[in-house]
Amino acid sequence: MAGGRHSADNDGFFGEWKKKRDEERDFFEEDKTEKNELNLSEFNKFKENMRKMDEEDEDFKPNFSDEEERPRSYERDEDDDDDDYDYDDDHVMRGLNKATTAVKILIAITALVVIIGGILVVRKIFAPKPEKEVKEEPAAVVTPAMENAIEGYKVLGKIKIDKIEVDQYILDSTDEKALKNGVGKLNGGTLNAIGNFAIVGHNFEKIFKRLPELKVGDKFIIVDKKMNETTYEVKDVSRVEPDDLTPLLTTVGKTEITLITCKDGATERLVVKAEKVKADSTKTEGQEV
Repeated sequence: MAGGRHSADNDGFFGEWKKKRDEERDFFEEDKTEKNELNLSEFNKFKENMRKMDEEDEDFKPNFSDEEERPRSYERDEDDDDDDYDYDDDHVMRGLNKATTAVKILIAITALVVIIGGILVVRKIFAPKPEKEVKEEPAAVVTPAMENAIEGYKVLGKIKIDKIEVDQYILDSTDEKALKNGVGKLNGGTLNAIGNFAIVGHNFEKIFKRLPELKVGDKFIIVDKKMNETTYEVKDVSRVEPDDLTPLLTTVGKTEITLITCKDGATERLVVKAEKVKADSTKTEGQEV
């Protein structure tokens, strides 16, 4: 490779030198015939020198080492085969670099996809499973059981009169101790059965003190031991003598409740007579109970 390069450099150097020499020869030839009459001996001498230089040219082969700086005239021409070779090497190297870059990018993208996929798989595996929605079933309505006895007295049921704020147990007795703990059964059969069920109570606060406020058409509720509620409507409000038993009489075929209490001074009795309301009439709105 180095020998070929020196040969090409020598040809370039001596080619230029020969060209210059020929131009000088032509100049003298032209100058002799057209411009100046040169001395023939000098011209012949010049030609002899040219011939010697041609002979020397054949034997002269400059030898430049790779380390020495070459004259600029010895630099490679564009047509030099070595330039073509270097150009091919550069082209191949650029192609390889592009291919390597493309492979690196492809590897990076593949690695990124694998990482993202791995993260998604891990999250799916270890993600807390959604709790199953538990349907809440409506809580069973627990009906409070009614007391069986109060202070040793049997409980028959309850009376609720919202209008005068009464909510008392109905006890199976009318003695003094029983009437201090509620109201008592004076007369009648089974609660809420056909017949006249008479209830007496003291003229005490929260018992029957406000009983005179009830009017015809007002309603109240009787609750039996099974917690069944029955509505009654006031049909009559009257006052009687303490020894008058007329309010205890039964109207044939009717289910009645009679409420009795003392007036101030116990000089007379207040009697409120009510009848069981039919099922369809219990839905009437706007009535106070």
